[in-house]
Order: sequence, then structure tokens, then C-alpha cells
Amino acid sequence: MADVALDSSGTASNFANAVTTVSVTGITVGTGPDRVLVAVLHLQTVASSDRVVTWNGVPLTEVAFINTNRYTGIWRLVTPASGNLTLAASWTTTTDAVLGGVAFSNVDQTTPVVVAHNVTASGSDTTPTTGAVTSDAAGATVGAASAVLSATSTDTQTEVYRNNSSTNVTGALSYGLGGSANTHTWTLTGSNIWSVVGVHVQAVQAAAVPPFLTTVSSRWV
Repeated sequence: MADVALDSSGTASNFANAVTTVSVTGITVGTGPDRVLVAVLHLQTVASSDRVVTWNGVPLTEVAFINTNRYTGIWRLVTPASGNLTLAASWTTTTDAVLGGVAFSNVDQTTPVVVAHNVTASGSDTTPTTGAVTSDAAGATVGAASAVLSATSTDTQTEVYRNNSSTNVTGALSYGLGGSANTHTWTLTGSNIWSVVGVHVQAVQAAAVPPFLTTVSSRWV
């Protein structure tokens, strides 16, 4: 089976202040096999339960989030439409927001994100970090951070975006390919509150061979 690979390009994030909706029009999803779109919504305030994220009008599923200090939520969509389309999010309480996304190919379409490996954390120092996010040699990890102060660098993995443009929430996203466990860490301009989420994006899994086929075959050996 093929390893998980990057399958998107373009401007990966956008921000808006004092709103109930935000959209990104710069992401282009590729045409690789077994695609998944991973989106991240960063909000200044604790999010309401009616938040929605869509790609080209198709809803995504929220797979991990933290509501401490800042809302950081990771969402996914299997078989997203290819092309330069619109990623959008909405909610009810006016707040500052950052939205962004990244797509991968060769991802398992039944269990694209291994929920048992989700990581969330929060703090109030200069280095937001997911700690170790479990992965495997064929898979990938995605880490997202929300903070008050600007993020000056992504220290440990491949950066998708660092959006410091919003007044009250910074949003950052990175990914790591392969490895048994990857850590996503950022550096802020000073000590202040932050929240992070990390997930394991799983490669396509081999189909299991039914036991009765193995039994029947062995009789003819």
C-alpha cells in the first residue's frame, strides 16, 4: 500500500474578525487516489455546538477539538472534490477566527483518522506543543495550534500555515509524514494562553482475507 502524501496546494488559510463565518478560497485539492481533506477552525471564544465546516458545500466531520483557552477543532472529509473550491465555516457567537486546510492522498476511506490517537493540550507559556502524536511509517500526523500571541515559527514539522493576522486568535497548522510518533511544536512571541490538537491520518489499510477462504485453499495444497 502507498504512503500518505500531500495532495493540496495554494493559500491554505484565511482570517476574519468579529464574525460568525469565515471562508478560504485559495486551497486547491489534487486528484490523487483515496483523498481526505483535513480542515482546522481556530476561534477566539469557546465554540458553540452548532459550528459547521464545509468544502464546496459538503459538510466535514469534526474528529478532534479542544475548547480550553481557544477553540481548536480538526475536521475531515473523505473523497473531497478536486479543484480550487471554497472551504467555509460558520457558528453562532461573534468572534475572531482563522480557518485553513490541507489534503492528503492514499488515506484509508473508512477510518481516515484514528480517533484513539487524538491528542489535545493547553497551556500559557511560549511553546504550544502536541507532545507525541502516534503514527506509523505509512501514515501522517496533523497538528494545529490556536493562541493569543503571534507564532514565530513551526519548530518540528512541515508548516501548512501560520496565520497571525487576526486580532485575538493566531492559527497554525503543520503535518508530519511517517514516523511512529510525531511532535508538533510552535514558538510564540511571549507567554500567553494556547490550545493544540493532534491527529493520526491513516494510510489505506489492506483488506482482511476471510478465514473461510484460507481454510478452503489449504485443502488443495
